[in-house]
Amino acid sequence: MPGYSLTPTDPDFDGLYEDLNANDRIDYNDVVVFFKNMTWIADNEPVACFDFNGNRRIDYNDIVRLFREVGVPLPWDGMDRYDLAANGSAVQIPLGEGGLVITLPENPSTGYHWEATVTSGLSIVDDRFIPNAQTLGVTGAGGTRVWTLSGTSEGVQRFSAMYKQPWMNVTGTEQTFELHILVGENTSPCIRLPTGTSLLSESMQGSRYLTIDNQNEDDAVVSLRIEADPYASGNKVVSFYVRGQDQYTCSTIETGNYTFWYKHGQCWDAANATFRVVNGAWRMDDILPYDADTLGWTIWTSPVEEGNFTAIPVSPDLV
Repeated sequence: MPGYSLTPTDPDFDGLYEDLNANDRIDYNDVVVFFKNMTWIADNEPVACFDFNGNRRIDYNDIVRLFREVGVPLPWDGMDRYDLAANGSAVQIPLGEGGLVITLPENPSTGYHWEATVTSGLSIVDDRFIPNAQTLGVTGAGGTRVWTLSGTSEGVQRFSAMYKQPWMNVTGTEQTFELHILVGENTSPCIRLPTGTSLLSESMQGSRYLTIDNQNEDDAVVSLRIEADPYASGNKVVSFYVRGQDQYTCSTIETGNYTFWYKHGQCWDAANATFRVVNGAWRMDDILPYDADTLGWTIWTSPVEEGNFTAIPVSPDLV
């Protein structure tokens, strides 16, 4: 838009770009910008994105239609918005008013729709389907499913949705969406530790190495315990943090036999020294030996089930 560096937005997800000045709301300045740039919009922008009366051209009635939308409140005004790109991530909202909005593409004409669930500390304030105004009346046209959420209880909560036809059984191949939501100011914010940060107060003084190639998007914690029976009773002697898509070599391993433990997740909680969102934890099925002839080991995870060791699921608390 002439005079503006940002692209117009669609605050109500109907396929029409009411926010011409790109300030994330519909206001009177949008009407002014539209009036001053009618000819430019008709010549340079997709007409369907600004054709508010649906007659396939830009005219003064479009300005009138936009004017009538000014001041009409939307349930998600002022809230952060998340779409498919946020799948699997962790976000934070305050307790009570001022939650977030989730928008996912949906096409009810195919029989598919999103089935959403939330944990007990979240409330779905608003749930609506908004057809794409550019394709109204077109057979098979889709739109956007929009949920507005608020937090009702502090802590880590979860929004989950599955895209399926209601009469079909779950097969495991359905498209899914999940958002981990930290509710409340007393819920400490997510952080990411630097790769190589030790999570133990004391470190070993050996000369053998352990290299971790974390090929996951998630960050990870790696630990070694001295071999014992049962394995979980062995003292933890090495524990360090490796960011997603990063590598680290610990070069102070002493000779001995160890069990190898690994977990990955998001949103590190420094106060409790764990991930708020744990996406898996495992133990290596074999003993990791460091004898006089062993200089070290290199272990990669991509994800852990496809790495270079046999993994057994364990409780994240053991890692």
